[in-house]
This record gives sequence, structure tokens and C-alpha cells, in this order.
Amino acid sequence: KQRAARCTPKPSSAASDVYKRQEYMGIQLMEKAYIGQWKNELNSIIKIDACTPDGKISGTFSSTIGEAISGKEYPIIGLISHDKKMITFSVLWDTSITSWIGYFSSPTKMETSWTSQRATTWDGKLMGMNYFTKQQKSSVSYTHLRAHETREDLVCRLLLEKK
Repeated sequence: KQRAARCTPKPSSAASDVYKRQEYMGIQLMEKAYIGQWKNELNSIIKIDACTPDGKISGTFSSTIGEAISGKEYPIIGLISHDKKMITFSVLWDTSITSWIGYFSSPTKMETSWTSQRATTWDGKLMGMNYFTKQQKSSVSYTHLRAHETREDLVCRLLLEKK
């Protein structure tokens, strides 16, 4: 007697969907790791607001030195490499442009070199280095939150505490 050939069942589409979702979530988490405020040794701040799956970043840059108007946020555009280890971004000031290129030495450290060019002359070129550190969101105490509690917040909190 011959046995009938056994078919190996195909992996379930549900399992495949879970894997794809986990892979997508992993990519999303990596992209979100770069979003936030980064401050350099001169107290200039880059705020990365968005990072797309293909590595495009956008946000703002503010500085108190050079051509920057103190307190003004200048738009940035840039890219993060596919391996998520390198970064480049540029700022268009009022009469010059500056571009940074660098790498992430850790999840919270970015080491960059930059070049700046004035629009009026080739003599107006400057170069340097910056070290950016990701700023952590500060936590707020429960007492502080209670101090700013509105009447609606109080009602909601008391109803929740009853449960």
C-alpha cells in the first residue's frame, strides 16, 4: 500500500499579518526614537517633528548665535540613513544656509560636523562640529497636576476613584 502524500500546511495568514505588524511597529518605534528635542553644547535646539519610513525628517532649529534671530524657529529638512545610524539636515537662515552631517553615537547622542555658506560671497564659508544630546521630557509630580486641576478634572477623578 502507498500512502497519500502529505501536504505541509501553509503558514496562516493571521500569523503572517502579526509578523508584518510587528515588523512595521518596530520600524515605527525606530522612527519615533529620533523625534523630539536635541540640544547642542551652544544651547541650540533642533526639534525633529516627523520621521517617515523612508528616513525623511522635518522640524525646526533655533539658536542664539550666528545669524539666527534669538527665539525664531527655522525649518529643517533632512534624512536619516536606512540603517538608522547617520543623519543629515539643513537650515535656510535669512542670508545663509547651514548643513549638518553626522552619526548617532548612542540613542541619545548625535555627533555632527557642519558647514555654513553665506549667499553673498564664497569667502563667507564656516565649518565646525556640534554634539547634540536628546532632551528627555521632564516628569510632573502628582501634586503639581492636582494644583492645576480644573473643576471638570476633579469631578472626573472623584468618579474614577469611586470605582
